[in-house]
Amino acid sequence: MVDIHNHILYGLDDGSRSINETKAMLRAAKAAGVKTLVATPHVRKAPLNPDVVRPRYIRTAEMAEAIGLRFLMGAEVFHAVAMEMDCQTLLHHCIEGTNTLLLEFAYDTLPPNLDRMIIHLQRQGFNLIIAHPERYEVMQRHLSIPKRLVKLGCELQVDAESLNGGLFSRSKKCAKQLLKMNLVHNISSDAHQVSDYKQLKKAMEKYGHMLRHSYFLEELS
Repeated sequence: MVDIHNHILYGLDDGSRSINETKAMLRAAKAAGVKTLVATPHVRKAPLNPDVVRPRYIRTAEMAEAIGLRFLMGAEVFHAVAMEMDCQTLLHHCIEGTNTLLLEFAYDTLPPNLDRMIIHLQRQGFNLIIAHPERYEVMQRHLSIPKRLVKLGCELQVDAESLNGGLFSRSKKCAKQLLKMNLVHNISSDAHQVSDYKQLKKAMEKYGHMLRHSYFLEELS
C-alpha cells in the first residue's frame, strides 16, 4: 500500500507535533500495511523552507527505513500558491523523484478558471493528484466536476476518514459515489495522528478493490 497524503513530519503544520509522535505514526502506518509513505505537509501561504524541512525529513526517513518503510518527500500544495511558484520551485514540492503534485483547493469554493489552471500546470509537465475531492462542497453538489478533472488527466485521492464517516456525512456520501463512478485512484490516510492509520486499514479493506488503476502509483509502489 502507498500512502501519498499525510502530515507525519513533525512541527510543520497541524499534523505530528513531535518526533515521538512521528515515530508512533510510522509504526501505525507499518501495522496498517503501508509500504511506501509520502510526507505531504501543507503549503498554503508560501513554499516550504528547505532549511526547516530537510533535517526533519532526514531524521524521519531514517526512522522509517529502520522499520522497513520506504519514505519519500512531497507536499500538499494549495492551488493559489502553486500558481505563484515557478516551475523549479513547484518541482521541489512534487512527490520525490517524480513530477507529480498533490493539489488542494478551498473547501467552500473552486477557482473560476479551474480547467485552465489544470491545463496550464499539465503543459508545464506536472501530473496532478487532487487531494480529497469528496470534502469540497462544490464537488459534493456537482459530481460532474471531479468527473471532468479525471477526463482532463488528473487522479483523485480520497481520505480514509471520509469513507469511514457517519451515516449522514456528506463527505462519505460523495466519496462512495466517486468510487461507484470509478473515479478514485487512491485512498490515503491524510494522517494527522496515530489513530488515522486504523482508519486507512479499515477503508482499504472495505473499498480498496474499487479503486481506478493508477500508472503513477504502480510505478511508485
